[in-house]
Amino acid sequence: MGFWLNRIIFILGTPYLIRNASLSLSVFIAFFKSFIIIKNPLGWLFLS
Repeated sequence: MGFWLNRIIFILGTPYLIRNASLSLSVFIAFFKSFIIIKNPLGWLFLS
């Protein structure tokens, strides 16, 4: 019973997890790029 319940929750939750992961990843990449540009003004040359 618990196995099937976990499978159903996993199948229903996977699209939300994928959307959440891609959103947080894009936010992290944007933050990482801005952090490098602030710390190293020449860093944007390597990122562009």
